[in-house]
Amino acid sequence: MTVAAVISAALLLGTLITYLVGVEVNTFDDFGTKTGEAKPNVLYTVASSLVLGAMTYGLWKARYWAVLGFQTILILVIVVTTLALVQATDVLRALALFAVLAGASVLFYRMVKAMARIQMPVR
Repeated sequence: MTVAAVISAALLLGTLITYLVGVEVNTFDDFGTKTGEAKPNVLYTVASSLVLGAMTYGLWKARYWAVLGFQTILILVIVVTTLALVQATDVLRALALFAVLAGASVLFYRMVKAMARIQMPVR
């Protein structure tokens, strides 16, 4: 779970640094057409930073809810990466997506074993 806590902390720092540096993200209209680039919404940045901060703390302290939440994020990464791998157009992109898929899958499997050791507390 230490690896998951470090990854969560890196995501938190990455979110904050990219916002403070002023990185712009693509914006889309209701129909999915790209309309340009803009700085991310401050509310989204604060909310995601709070969630990632709580998750980092929970993973570091080996809390069941944090492990379950991080596994949910990993499953979403696995599904999206698999769908992107199906649409990969060149070998380099396919290898990069496969590396992300393999890493997320191994981390997910190890976290299942960690959850068994934590065991949900009895109320």
